[in-house]
Amino acid sequence: MGGAPFGHTERVLDVAAAEDALGEWSFDVANPRVLVKTAPTARTAWTSEPARREAAADLPTALRLSDPRKVQGKRTLLYDDVCTTGNQLNVVAGYLIDAGGAVHVEGVVLARATATNGSCSKELAD
Repeated sequence: MGGAPFGHTERVLDVAAAEDALGEWSFDVANPRVLVKTAPTARTAWTSEPARREAAADLPTALRLSDPRKVQGKRTLLYDDVCTTGNQLNVVAGYLIDAGGAVHVEGVVLARATATNGSCSKELAD
């Protein structure tokens, strides 16, 4: 998520959906996206754990659900490119539950940073 828009993350999902030769892709990649980042957020790469926690805590103020009905009462898959501590994933999962009414959120990441004191394998907000 970091300081940039979700562009790189969206690109990964769009390419995966486009390459679904069997037509089994069941994820919503339509525009507008369900979860929209409305403002820049602090970059967290190469920062301290307290700075990462603070950035994660500020994250909900930069998020908006374009259509909460797409999340309400549903099990939701949350994708992020890199997990360092899990703080941002937990905050966004909590947002999807609290603001969107998701009943359960699972996270999946492309890469996991290994040199951290955090844990990307802990359960997300549920």
